[in-house]
Amino acid sequence: MRLLSLCIFILFDDLAVQSIMQSDLYYVGTINNTLAAQMDLTFLKSKVSGHYTYDRVLYHYLMYDDDSLHINGTMTNTNSITLDENIHDEQAGGERNTGRFTGIVSPDRLHIKGNWKSIDGKHVLPFSLRAVAEYHERRSKRRHFQLIGSFLFFLNPSPAWQALNVRLLREVISEQQTFLRNYMENVLDSPQNSLHDY
Repeated sequence: MRLLSLCIFILFDDLAVQSIMQSDLYYVGTINNTLAAQMDLTFLKSKVSGHYTYDRVLYHYLMYDDDSLHINGTMTNTNSITLDENIHDEQAGGERNTGRFTGIVSPDRLHIKGNWKSIDGKHVLPFSLRAVAEYHERRSKRRHFQLIGSFLFFLNPSPAWQALNVRLLREVISEQQTFLRNYMENVLDSPQNSLHDY
């Protein structure tokens, strides 16, 4: 999991903007009460998808950007959640299912508890997760397109964490401004065009 995330989306129509409206949360917790785990989840209506890692693979993930543990599934209107765990398998030519999370999501989506079961059913481990951050967006609307900067907004109310949130927002604004400058210099054909025109 990336504790900090910064990206820029450029969208040229309103339908594209609507299609990404969703709830994105970042969780930390444990599996089997001993393994530290991190998980990011995207909730889009009844569909849920994301990634996760635990302490045995975290170092490799951070060092090599190994985004191999994928999860996807569904959440019912009673907040029951089912997530299939998949790992990239080059020999299989795709992804291989290795387990399943089943549990209950709190109404505010800030806590998830349940069990993880291996694909062969031989191992069942409890898991518990709490949301520590959510993904926020900063939109910069131009005449013909929108820039959307996404960043992690930490939920801890302490001054230090809130100061970090402000810093991340400023970084997004800076990246958007840099993108616009580069766009003007490298993409627009007519030299008389200005940022005001776009």
